[in-house]
Formats: sequence, structure tokens, C-alpha cells
Amino acid sequence: MRLTEKTEIAIRIIKLLLENESGIQFPNLLPVLARDGVCCCEDFIRSILCALVKRGFVASSRGRMGGYFYFGPMQLSVWELICAVENEVTVQHSYVGTILKKYLKSIYVQDLVDHKIVSFAPTCEAVCQSL
Repeated sequence: MRLTEKTEIAIRIIKLLLENESGIQFPNLLPVLARDGVCCCEDFIRSILCALVKRGFVASSRGRMGGYFYFGPMQLSVWELICAVENEVTVQHSYVGTILKKYLKSIYVQDLVDHKIVSFAPTCEAVCQSL
């Protein structure tokens, strides 16, 4: 399974916000994402942030001290995050699709922040190949 660029950036944004409890101002977010190897336009990142705000995972505040803050549940699953930023999520209605969806629901973004899970993509592939 391969995640879209939109989902990968959303995961990085949520990780950054969880690591910075005081929030991040948008101008400061771009260089941090660039250091992580994310090279995309501001509008694309804003659209991701907009989707996260709309779903209630991120709060935004205007003004000089404004910025973006994590506002979601303590246990936000990767599956919930994928559903928040992707317009249409389709999973095969098969045994493999069901197992994969269940697996993604069991991985929490906080686990990625705490480095309990470094990457889940190879594991997704292993899950699919083992069936």
C-alpha cells in the first residue's frame, strides 16, 4: 500500500503539532516541513490544514500570536487521518482490504511521534503479502 503525498504531509503536520504543544505559526511550518524533505506549494499545505481544521483535528487562531494547534482526540488513528484528508477513500471489499483497514485503525499518530512505530508502510506490504 502506498500513501498519497497529501496523506504523508498530513501525518507530518499532525506529528509536528503534537511535538509542539504551543502550536506552530504557518510561516514557521513551511521551513520545518522543507527540512523533512517536503517540497510543495503553500496552497497545497493550506488545503491539507483546512481539511484537518474542518474535521476538528486541528484548530487555527488568527493574529500575531495565532497559528495551528492540535485539537484532535488523544488517540487519532492513521485511518482517521487518511479519511480526513482524502476526498475519497476506497478500500477493496476483500479479505486483504478488511485486514489493511483494521491494521491502519490500530496505528495511532502518537505512536509515530513517540517513535514506537517508525514507518508502517513496510508492515502494510507484509500484511498483504502474508495473506
